[in-house]
Amino acid sequence: MTQGTAERDTGAIGQLNGQPVYEKNITLSIALPLRDMLTKAGATVFMTRTTDRDVYKPYDGDNEELQARSDVGNNNHADAFLSIHIDAFSNPSVDGTTGYYYAKTDKDQLLAQCLHDAVLNEIDTPDRGVRANDLY
Repeated sequence: MTQGTAERDTGAIGQLNGQPVYEKNITLSIALPLRDMLTKAGATVFMTRTTDRDVYKPYDGDNEELQARSDVGNNNHADAFLSIHIDAFSNPSVDGTTGYYYAKTDKDQLLAQCLHDAVLNEIDTPDRGVRANDLY
């Protein structure tokens, strides 16, 4: 499991009670309890990070960081790779939850749809669908 951004890259920035809220902090606050829930259910979970630290090394390029995250999953022979993001849009009328998946096997879309549906059942946002995309 990886959590969007870390360290130097705050990711999307929002406001809550006049204070900045950073994607990197929200995604980590989602990922850590999710890891615990999955572990309790019997899954083996590999995390790319458990603190606000880049995987590769601080202040290095995006490609190196993305490859290092992929390597964590590949080197541990992961059955699935979950990347948690909180996107931002410049158009305030755009809202909702989107699921993306890398279409490597027939089961990838099914897993993405199941995860997407579970998220929608927990939070009140419009459904923006599930889409195949090779993001890295």
